[in-house]
Amino acid sequence: MPYSKRSIACCVVLLAACAGAARPVASTAGDAALPAAIETAVGVETNWGRLLAEGTVELAWLRTLDDPELENLAAEALRYNRELAQVTANLDTAEQLAAEAGAALAAAIAGGSTDDAGYREATSGTYGAARNLQWEADTWSRLGAIATGNKSSPASRADLEAARLSLVAQTAKAWFLAAEANLQLELSRQAIELRQQALQIARNRQDDGGAASVDIATSEAELEAARERQRLAIGALIQALRSIEVILGRYPSAELLEVREIVPVPAPVPAGLPATLLERRPDLAAARRRVAAAFAGRQAIDTVALPRLPLTAPNGAASAELLRLLDAGSTFFSRAENFLVEADSGAERVSSGAADSGQRQTALAYYGALAQQAFDEVGNRLDRDIRLRRRAASLAATADDIAATLAADINRGDRAASDPSRLLRLETSALDTRIRLIRVQHARLAQRVDLYLALGGGFGR
Repeated sequence: MPYSKRSIACCVVLLAACAGAARPVASTAGDAALPAAIETAVGVETNWGRLLAEGTVELAWLRTLDDPELENLAAEALRYNRELAQVTANLDTAEQLAAEAGAALAAAIAGGSTDDAGYREATSGTYGAARNLQWEADTWSRLGAIATGNKSSPASRADLEAARLSLVAQTAKAWFLAAEANLQLELSRQAIELRQQALQIARNRQDDGGAASVDIATSEAELEAARERQRLAIGALIQALRSIEVILGRYPSAELLEVREIVPVPAPVPAGLPATLLERRPDLAAARRRVAAAFAGRQAIDTVALPRLPLTAPNGAASAELLRLLDAGSTFFSRAENFLVEADSGAERVSSGAADSGQRQTALAYYGALAQQAFDEVGNRLDRDIRLRRRAASLAATADDIAATLAADINRGDRAASDPSRLLRLETSALDTRIRLIRVQHARLAQRVDLYLALGGGFGR
């Protein structure tokens, strides 16, 4: 859906109190240049803190979101967050600000014609930067311990790689929230204009003896409610901007975003995604190394593997195999033999007796518990992706129907002109639908990032 670009001028005064010297975002240099920008962010350091900004992040999944500006911001976030103490504090602050922005934005949207349980359920909890995956929380907890001086914390370079992936994901979700708040603020301005027109129509009718005072009172109340929703949207934008600026190290620059012409639509989730993709997840990769150490051999890492099954059905939903695996009565994850394979063939299952020591049993039990968590997180996010996709399709269809009715009324000419309030009601309904559709579209983007994190990366190897 196209939107015209415009700066959010009404925020300038409100943001001026925390404004510094604004600087524009560097233009995106293209896909090929982005990994190099990340690789050269800082030189190799022996300090734990500065190691965070080293290395590369596999960005194929980021590019599927079709937002070149986001790719540029991801590289900037990695360049800026060079110290563990700094980045952990930044993310904590960004999450708090994002929660405040999300709550204000939800209130602004709910204040309109959004009495729809399906809509509210589909979009609940999508509040920008938020470390929703358990491996993310665990990773930052270990790194946070190091940042506060606990050098005995069992963090590793693998944790730093995981933290880089998480940092890019949080940057993406913070950016989506700021972009949505910007769009919703523009739509709130349009809503006020429509309510002002409705009030004027009611007053004109009263002058002509055709409207009661209650009609004017209702229109005035609706106009004031629209103004309150705009105030909420302004507050949401301020906090959302602060959230992403904290991550990028720009706060308090108060740089304004522009309304994007479109909201990117995530590509369909492919059918038949293999469960082996989950072996890339930082938590499972670390648990696999733990099993290898327990079996005490260089080839021992080949003795543990996830079940070979498809995660997704043809429509992108969770596959029947995944749903059976996650059935409440399933004992699959508690049986060590379900994860053990012969090291030489990599295929034949071995008996649980191969792990007869307490250390091996503990390592395998831990791997099984993490595997269950990983499959559960993927299943939940696939389910949410389907629900958001269906909700977006329903809202888009509603928007098309309203647009067709509006066009038909306008084409009728004088008959429509004799009832301007009908056209105004249609325009208001179209705007309310557009507001909700944008909410769902941005919820889909944030949800897609969480799905990638649950998978440990993109849809390909």
